[in-house]
Amino acid sequence: MNTRSMLITGASRGLGKEIAEHYLQEGWSVYGCARSEKQIEHEKYVHFQLDISSPEEVSDLFFK
Repeated sequence: MNTRSMLITGASRGLGKEIAEHYLQEGWSVYGCARSEKQIEHEKYVHFQLDISSPEEVSDLFFK
């Protein structure tokens, strides 16, 4: 069985949160990031708090 995964930016509120919740309901593993703290509690959700406009923070997300 293949597990489908995605990364969603702005996942702590608004449209990003709604998209994350939709795909979690569909069985996807969702990795969310936002400047705000985690707003979604789900076994298949992982949250990263960072500012994606910062090259250093994005680099740290993927390379540390």
